[in-house]
This record gives sequence, C-alpha cells and structure tokens, in this order.
Amino acid sequence: MIIYSILFLIISFLLIIQSTLFWYFTKKKCRNKLLVDLIFYFISIKLLLYYVMPAILRIFSEYQFEIEDKVEIGNLFKVYVIELFSWFIWLTAFYLITTILNKRALISENINNKKQNDRVSKQILFITSIGFIFWNILVVFKIDLPFYFELFKSLFFYVGLASGPFLLIYSKKYFNNMYLFLGLITTLTSLLFISTRGALIYTLLFIYFIVFYILESKKAKNNLILFSSIIIVGYFIFGGLFTTRIFLDEAGSLKIDSGVDLEKKGERSSLDEIEWRFGAQTRYGTAFISLYERGQSAGISPIRNSLAGFLPRSINPEKPIPSSLDKDDIYSQGMYIIYREINGYNTSSMSEFPTGAHFYWEFGYLGVIFLSLISGIYVSVTTNFFAKLGIAAVPLTISIFKPWGFVEPKIWVSDIALQSYQIILPLFFLLGILKCFNFFTITHKKTKIIVQ
Repeated sequence: MIIYSILFLIISFLLIIQSTLFWYFTKKKCRNKLLVDLIFYFISIKLLLYYVMPAILRIFSEYQFEIEDKVEIGNLFKVYVIELFSWFIWLTAFYLITTILNKRALISENINNKKQNDRVSKQILFITSIGFIFWNILVVFKIDLPFYFELFKSLFFYVGLASGPFLLIYSKKYFNNMYLFLGLITTLTSLLFISTRGALIYTLLFIYFIVFYILESKKAKNNLILFSSIIIVGYFIFGGLFTTRIFLDEAGSLKIDSGVDLEKKGERSSLDEIEWRFGAQTRYGTAFISLYERGQSAGISPIRNSLAGFLPRSINPEKPIPSSLDKDDIYSQGMYIIYREINGYNTSSMSEFPTGAHFYWEFGYLGVIFLSLISGIYVSVTTNFFAKLGIAAVPLTISIFKPWGFVEPKIWVSDIALQSYQIILPLFFLLGILKCFNFFTITHKKTKIIVQ
C-alpha cells in the first residue's frame, strides 16, 4: 500500500506539472490570454481537488473508503495512469490547435480587452441571464415550457449559471448597475433553485477567477478571502455547508428549506467527508476499468444515442437518452452505472467520473487516445470561436464544462455530441437573431436621422 501511495502522489504531481507547463506555453502562443487562464484555472482546480487532495488524504485514512467500497487499489492506480495519459493527449491537442488558429489570425483579440462593452456581448449576457431565471421559474412551478423555448433552454441554463456571478462581479467595474442587479438575481436563482453544494463551491471558485484575473481589485480580493474563510470555518463548526433551496411541496405551496444537511454526511467527520466526496470520482471511476475488462465495454452507444437525440421529445417520442447504453434507460448512463457497480443495482444515484476512464470504458486504450484528442480539439475550436464574441466568451466557455455539477474541461465525447445541438447550434441561432435585430435597429436610427 505504501508503494501505491507514493505512486499516486507522483502521478498527481505529474498531472499538475504537465498542466502548468502547457498553461505557460499555450498562453505564450495565444492572444486570448484571459480564456487560456480560465481554462487552465479550472483544469488546475480539477486536478488539485480530485487527484492531489484524495491521494494525500487516502494515506492518512489508510484507504478507508476504498476498503469500504471493495475497490481494487490496482484499478485505482490504472485510473490515475489513464488520466495522466489522457490529459497529456488532451493538452497536446488543445495546444496544437490553438497555435494553428493563432498563426492563421482566426482568434479575435476582443476578449483581452477587459473594458469590452461590445453590444453583442452585453446582449448575450443579458438574454442568457433572463432566460435562466425564466427557465427556473417554469421548472419550479411545473409549468410546461413553450415550444420555442425548447431550442434555447440548455443554452440559457448552462450559460446562465455562469452569466450570473460574472455579471455580479464584472459589472461593479465595467457595466452599469442594471447588469449588476441582474447578475445578483441570476446568482441567487442559481443558488436557491439548484441548491447543491457543488453549485455553491464552484460559483465561489468562479468568482475567485473573475476577481483575481479580471477585476483586479485589492479590496474585492480581501473581502472574497474573508468570505471564503467564514464558509470554511462554518463547514468545520457545523459539519457541513449551509444551503438554502426553494421548492413546491406536495400541496403545491412554495417552501424554503435552509440549513446543513447532515443526513447525507452520516457519521463521517468533516475531513472524512472531504475525502469521501472528492475521492469519489476516481474511486467510482474504477468501475469503468472493471466493466471494460469483463468485456462490458460501452462502445459507440453513448455517442450514437447522444447524436440521435437532436429533435425534442415532443417531436420525436422515440428520442434516445443521451450518453446511455440503452436508449430508453437513463440509468444506463456511465455516471449511474459506476455508482451501481460499487453500491449495488438497487440504487439510483450518480457519480462524477474521470473522463479518461470513461474513454477507456468505450474503446479501451484506443478510446483514451482518440477521444481525448477529439475533446481537446473541440474545446480549442469552440473557445476560440467564443473569443470573437467579446467578454461573453467567459461564461460561454464555462457552459461547455457542464457547470456546476461536473465542471470538466476534458469533456467526454458523447456530451460533445449533445452540446452540438444543445449549446452550439442554439448559440448560432441566437447570434443570427441578434445580428438581424442590431441591423434593423441601426438602419432605423440612420433612416430617422436622414429624415430629420
């Protein structure tokens, strides 16, 4: 066990070192330094929280949760090795494509202008925030979504999650109070209606990025550090994070529930809870290794079922469930399967997973190579396109990482297929609408001036 502990630490720090080197060299080559910082900032958080920290805590706990879940340490080692290899492929692809796009001058420099008040950027941030608030209200009150809203609901949801805190902090210096108020309402909507610890933690981490990389205010930095310290101290004093949620009870009345949910934690100490939660991704990821080696690989099914889900269920009742093995069974998605592999098939919970292990489950080592390559290319191309839209590129980039549940820069390929018609295509439609609207608005103003 001592040898494995040393190997886990070595691989964990190799993950950090290689991502730091790629961060440095990519930023050196790329004009969009802010987006590069954003992407590698969340990569670093992912590696520190889900690989480095569990590797350290497991040494002190003597792998208590791996023993409890009957996880083979050999498979856990494979997960770490696969992730190291997968991240290397992903980072290489991201670096090369970004460099090529940079040489061909396809990257806009707008994003680097922190005072960017581009009309389209503001419109995207405004519309996605309003759409996010509207979507949550409809869901909470169980109101059927209008047909025209179906096309944009995922765009509004994922971009809106990031637009809220972005507007809240960014508007203090660069936008007016209307946008600041909109950011506040959108952020509160996110925290109250979604009400997960992940939403609270990742919202705070995103605010850290905005304050330290964009706002650059000493006072804001100090206040943020103080606020974070209060949350951390509160976590250890009360045994969990304080959350508040809004929901409809069985009678149809609107209720507000707030406090620390100690039932989920059980008898685990606050430190054990950190190890249990952040170690779950690699711990449950071992199930992908076991499944593939038993001959139960996923193959093309998750990607195929995602691609086949283009039309909404109101038009296509036979629409398959994205990222699933069985097109009619949501519990055949990888995140449910690995939880059931560990805890039994009478459970219905899900778990985050290491995407490299998911690639391995699909096609073995060839999957790790080619799917990591596709993921790296996808993130490079999409984020470089987002950069042309000005400062709105920041929340748009977050949207393809699956906020605030996964926040995975190395996004899995079946979800890329899903994003093509849930985020990318609706974004093109929205940009088309905005282009027409702005054209007619400007034309009308010019005509009015000429007439006068």
